[in-house]
Amino acid sequence: AALDDDDKEEKQNKVQEKQNNSTKKQQQLEFFLKREDLISSKYGGNKVRTLQHQLAVCESRRQNGERAFQQLVSIGTGGSNQVVATVVHAKSLGWDSNNSVLPKKEDDEGIKEEEENARINVCWFDKDEPDMDNTLNMLSVFSFSNVGFSYNWGNNKLSLTRFLKSLCRAWNQREMVPMMMGGNCPVGVLGQVGGVLELAEQIEAGQSPDPERIYVAMGSGCTVSG
Repeated sequence: AALDDDDKEEKQNKVQEKQNNSTKKQQQLEFFLKREDLISSKYGGNKVRTLQHQLAVCESRRQNGERAFQQLVSIGTGGSNQVVATVVHAKSLGWDSNNSVLPKKEDDEGIKEEEENARINVCWFDKDEPDMDNTLNMLSVFSFSNVGFSYNWGNNKLSLTRFLKSLCRAWNQREMVPMMMGGNCPVGVLGQVGGVLELAEQIEAGQSPDPERIYVAMGSGCTVSG
């Protein structure tokens, strides 16, 4: 796996039991939470699963000399956990703005161009609810040195035009590579498949009962797809 491996016992995040007493029917309802927040000591949560295989693929292709993979573009709304998780975990894998794993390339006249540092570029295409969590998510991104350009919904039209041109180049993977919203892409979905297999192992080991129903949050649809 591309992400740093914690001890297996820590990474196999616990399934925690919760109880809810219903006063109307006097019945005890029991439910369990899969603690995805414990999946990584750096930045936990469900988004880490979507990045596990995505960043592994990007890292491999970057190390194989594909220059576009030096510049990743993380896309989301203002409070996106996916954007924060991408910036945090990509930094330890070489996208740290001070690393450049590719040799200098030559232009048509044989002159070597300046090396391009590996960075994570950010696009916040729309605002989120103005609550504390969303605000802290957006502010925390600016605290990382590996962030290249950033665009948000408040930029002027000129900035938007430049950004759209950059995004077009990213979509063609000529100069940079876009990361799908919420990690909802084939390699991102594989991480969620791993989460279900992990739960099956926990059930088989007696660490969790076999649930009648499983409820998941719905955003980009990556978890449901997995």
